Amino acid sequence: MRTLRIALLLALTLAVVSPEADAQSRSFTEWGWPQPYEQVSPKSIEWLKAKGWWPLTYAYQPLWLGQSVIRVAGDMGFASRRGLEVQFTSFLAGPAVNEAIIAGKAQVGSGGPFPTTTMLSRKAPIKGLAVISYGYRHAVMVPTGSPLKRPADLKGKSVALVVGSGAEYGYVAWAKASGLDPFKDMQVKNMPIPEQATMPRGIDAVVPWDPAVAWMERDRKNATLFADTTDFMYYFGTMYVREEIVKEAPDVAQALVDMFVETVLYSRYQPKQVAELLKKDPVLEPYPLELIQAQNQMYVNQLKPTWTYPFVNHIAVEGDRVARWLFQGGRIKTEVKAEDFKAYLVPTFMDATLKKLGWKIPTQPPYFPPGTTPETLQNWVKTEAPYKQLLPYHVSPAQTFPDAGDLVAPWSFAGKSYPPR
Repeated sequence: MRTLRIALLLALTLAVVSPEADAQSRSFTEWGWPQPYEQVSPKSIEWLKAKGWWPLTYAYQPLWLGQSVIRVAGDMGFASRRGLEVQFTSFLAGPAVNEAIIAGKAQVGSGGPFPTTTMLSRKAPIKGLAVISYGYRHAVMVPTGSPLKRPADLKGKSVALVVGSGAEYGYVAWAKASGLDPFKDMQVKNMPIPEQATMPRGIDAVVPWDPAVAWMERDRKNATLFADTTDFMYYFGTMYVREEIVKEAPDVAQALVDMFVETVLYSRYQPKQVAELLKKDPVLEPYPLELIQAQNQMYVNQLKPTWTYPFVNHIAVEGDRVARWLFQGGRIKTEVKAEDFKAYLVPTFMDATLKKLGWKIPTQPPYFPPGTTPETLQNWVKTEAPYKQLLPYHVSPAQTFPDAGDLVAPWSFAGKSYPPR
């Protein structure tokens, strides 16, 4: 009888302490990824090969640092460690990525709200898995020494931007809030970012996004900030895959999300090395290394890493706003609604990633003030007021992570263990 009581007591003790002991015994890389790596199944690999999708092609835009950091996954072997072969292909803007995805030349991609909404209106078979960029500074820039000082001074002037991009969306919202008709009061010209960055003659203003904004103002010294348009939009870029992958090879979709989040963690661990790897991209090569590192710190590392989470209901509000503007302006032929964005986003893969890490699944985006709900966003949309955001380039110092309530299990990073609190 005494032996039975001891056995029962031992079993009860193990039941109480074993989850914590198991969590404590987990091993992590120095940059915080749990070991061992989960492998993509041979069945999924064979399916990809049968589709002609091996290696996978990932289309991204290097001029968005959140998007371009994904190429580090290739340099560091974060894809191959999971049994994946991924070819990373860069494009200058979202519309080109769209065409690669629709034509089947790429199976994984990323894009901002404009290109993604266009894809949804064209019924492209894609599913969004993660937020891969947020809050990039978009700005109206004028030549250094320009006499233009107030919004009204732009009337009758020429403005160059990337048509069909988030920059155009922010410009339109800012112009309307400033009492201007964005297309009747100004002459708008379509121009890629590399050309905008030269501040070409005959153009009165350009509308680039970082890092071009900082490069022109800080390094090239050929332009000055006229207006920050980011406050007039909730800029989000999402990583998406072809829907067939989610249905037929979900472990591949999971590996891609894991790969991305691990890359974000590595960026926090080795920011200088990541900047050096990013500079290898031909599009980023002209930019000074110090600028790339500063921009990567700002847009990848400054906020809590949970900025990568696809906050479905928040994003759907802004997605609906973007889609309405595109539809009313004749840019898309098929209307896209909030419900379409909710159907597009699949947070279950990111949920699984955070569970592996021992992180709590967030309910509040780290880039909005506490208590900002989808209803709050809807009110901002109605009033057309500037959004109240914790934009990465205004956040200083960097947000603490992990903080109280961020973990549900012990986690290790850079040689330090963090218990839940």
